[in-house]
Amino acid sequence: MCHLTAAPFASGAIEVCTLEAELRAPSRTLVTFQHLIARHPQHAFSLVVGADVLSQTPDWYRFDELERLVPLVVVGRAGHSATGAGLPLATVSSTEVRWRLAHGLAVDHLVPRAVCDYIRQHRLFGDPGREAHRTPPA
Repeated sequence: MCHLTAAPFASGAIEVCTLEAELRAPSRTLVTFQHLIARHPQHAFSLVVGADVLSQTPDWYRFDELERLVPLVVVGRAGHSATGAGLPLATVSSTEVRWRLAHGLAVDHLVPRAVCDYIRQHRLFGDPGREAHRTPPA
């Protein structure tokens, strides 16, 4: 689905990384960045996070080391403003998309058409084409 989402962009503008699929579970952000930096020392990496997760960072695996390893770029999320040089982010969230799919609500206005088709074809998360009368969480 990541490849389908990136496909419409200019060649090379967005690259999907499959490193986490190669690493042992559980997935840890620190470990992912350690591997990325080792594989691509010529690149400078940053971690983009939503302002809504900043309160959860004390629970992250060795967050203090992660913060020393890569700079954070904080983006605003609904109900959470970004601080400093934070960037605004669309109001859609993956939690809302999964909830809508699980309840048979359409998501074609939230994710690319190719991703909706893939979800439908592989019967993931419910049926993205079936509209139901339920209200998603705020």
